[in-house]
Amino acid sequence: MAISRSLFRAGILSGGFWGVFTGFFSYLILSLNRSQVTTFLNSSGTSPAPSFQTFAFVLVIALIILGLMGGIIISIIFERTGQLFGKLSDSKRGIILGIIFGLLFVLIYPFPGDISDIGYILISALSGYFLASFYLRFSRRYDAQKNPPGKK
Repeated sequence: MAISRSLFRAGILSGGFWGVFTGFFSYLILSLNRSQVTTFLNSSGTSPAPSFQTFAFVLVIALIILGLMGGIIISIIFERTGQLFGKLSDSKRGIILGIIFGLLFVLIYPFPGDISDIGYILISALSGYFLASFYLRFSRRYDAQKNPPGKK
């Protein structure tokens, strides 16, 4: 179950993109609902209750780590689904996989909201597109380094 070097790098970059933008978007949504989040933290039963800033910081870091791990996983699935989506371009395949993983994330994310759910799905679709474009860019660069022009 080896993954190519260029696909691994593309997965890390697209997962990092997803983690950073999802973390920023989550922080923005939490900041807009700060009073509700603070009430939730105070009623959680832990003593002392964590501050809003601590909670938001931990959430952003967790989302970045989740994005990096998810980028590796989605790159493996991207590679394995090449024959399943035979006639689709890599970009379309990446967008489809991004939307699927965005829907899965929305189902397990604990802070629901219509606008935030749409935002997470759009960020995931864009991350899938970046996975495909980074993979094409890195595979071309890797092939060019491996087989320079004029050398047989």
